[in-house]
Amino acid sequence: MGQDFTTILTGIGTIVLMLLVFVAAYYFSKFVSKKYQPKFGNARNIEIIERMTVGKDQSLALVKVSDRVFLLAFTAQSVTKIEEMDASLFPENKDIAKIGETSFMSIFTDAYNNLLNKKDEGKGDDLNEK
Repeated sequence: MGQDFTTILTGIGTIVLMLLVFVAAYYFSKFVSKKYQPKFGNARNIEIIERMTVGKDQSLALVKVSDRVFLLAFTAQSVTKIEEMDASLFPENKDIAKIGETSFMSIFTDAYNNLLNKKDEGKGDDLNEK
């Protein structure tokens, strides 16, 4: 019975140790990514606010240039401007937790809806009415 108890404690200890290693690796990688984020060139007026990968070699990015913000689509072959947005939607504070309601997904959804509305303006009929 004593040997079974020792085996159980050894197994639990191994699992706890593995969990601690995973948690430490997670927080260390977050620290390193923030601390050593690459700075390309001397870009004082260009900032990538947020970037999201949507597929292989495809991503979306919010890029702030001086006082303007652009939603850009990147592929291996091209860069496409999707929408220009108001810079006041993006506070200067880098803390994502304090941004609140202006998440990347909500901004992307608004930009997509604006794009659809612009396309519909040229047509005489409403797509929702059938």
